[in-house]
Amino acid sequence: MVQFLIHSNGMVDASSIKIAKSSGKAILDRNAIDAVLDAIPFELPPKEELEIAIPVVFKLKS
Repeated sequence: MVQFLIHSNGMVDASSIKIAKSSGKAILDRNAIDAVLDAIPFELPPKEELEIAIPVVFKLKS
């Protein structure tokens, strides 16, 4: 679960991104944060700022 703050311009400060619930693996947690950074800019939020927490699901293939 990753949590972050979307500003009124659709941008996210990297410092606002945090792991709300860890996967138990540092590399997966880091990739969840990187996924948020790669998705910037987001659509404009319905109000001035929007704090959001979303689950990130990984499918590992061998």
